[in-house]
Amino acid sequence: LSEGNFVYVGLYSGWVYVFDVRKERYVEKYHVANNAPVYAMIHDGEKVILGTYSHYGLKKLVPGSGISNYTFPGKSSQDIVLVSSLLRSGGNLYIGTRTNGLYRHDGTLLHHYDLDDEERPSGTMISVLMEDSAGNLFVGTYDGGLSILPHGNSEFIKLTRKDGLSDD
Repeated sequence: LSEGNFVYVGLYSGWVYVFDVRKERYVEKYHVANNAPVYAMIHDGEKVILGTYSHYGLKKLVPGSGISNYTFPGKSSQDIVLVSSLLRSGGNLYIGTRTNGLYRHDGTLLHHYDLDDEERPSGTMISVLMEDSAGNLFVGTYDGGLSILPHGNSEFIKLTRKDGLSDD
């Protein structure tokens, strides 16, 4: 994760190193409890949200202070496990997981696109979240192809092998 003059490097061993580009050296390092592997990072104001690929949920890193649990009103971030991807889009934080699909936090409410939700992406094993220049959200999965959430819409378009993808 690159932010200004700093590059954040998250490791599978649970460490996060901060590299200062101007000084050309690492200036800080932080350790996630229980050696939780850091798979995703996103800058969020004065903090960095860390997605751990473990059962320890989301963490927040406040530079100069340390790492703690990331919390949502009324829900523990530790309920969101095996985080594979994070994306900030249109005021929402999207959280992709390896086993439990997609979450969206709008700043107040946390929404989980569960299996009963007709407006959910096509798979539950999220591999990547991306946004194009038009604001469309792309959700790549290991188990359901590619889903696209057109900007301003609430329902995903689902693409699979039958639509021309090489694999689901």
